Amino acid sequence: MHPPHTTETTVDPNTPGSAKPSQHSFPNSFVAVSSLDRTTEMPPTQPMSTSDPPSEKPDISRPSQSLLHRSQSYFTAEVSTAHADLLFLCCCFISGLVDSTIYNSFGTFVSMQTGNTIFLGLGGATPEDTSKPYGWAKSLVSIACFCLGCLAFSHATHYFGKLRRITLVASFLVQTIIIIIAAMLVEIGVVEGRLDTITDDIDWYTVLPIALLSFQSAGQIVGSRA
Repeated sequence: MHPPHTTETTVDPNTPGSAKPSQHSFPNSFVAVSSLDRTTEMPPTQPMSTSDPPSEKPDISRPSQSLLHRSQSYFTAEVSTAHADLLFLCCCFISGLVDSTIYNSFGTFVSMQTGNTIFLGLGGATPEDTSKPYGWAKSLVSIACFCLGCLAFSHATHYFGKLRRITLVASFLVQTIIIIIAAMLVEIGVVEGRLDTITDDIDWYTVLPIALLSFQSAGQIVGSRA
């Protein structure tokens, strides 16, 4: 058998239309691959620091500011009047105890101004030789201080908000302080604890507990109408 006949084809590079040798297109391929390598090259990674990040200092002012904000919101909020009747039933009971004590010691009232009005009306018809010639004066002091207390407490509660928690707390705190002062005046002997009879030579400053407690009772009445 004869081997297959093969023919060799020579490509003349100077002949137009002939393909150029591969050695002339290789550099272009190499440049393209090199450019691709450069574009896909990853940036160098920086070594990770083993040191801990600087810790932030705690803001110690935030808890105090938050507590102050909550307290302000709590005391400036308006209270609900759903069960306010229970509170003022207790206030009525306390007023009855104070009135009975004051009437037993001073012969007048500090909360029940209707009774003081009757005593004041009968004062002009009382003879001078009675045991209480100036009993109407104590009732007049009580009525006057009660009216002043109503004026002061009503203006204060309307100015600060009559249903705000801080307004009611401040009102009852002032009333408590007034009761304590009146009790101290009697306990330490500044004012005589029993003044059934007022005479011409009496010291008029002894009606100070009546004035204080009448002023306090006005605050309680204003609070009940909030």
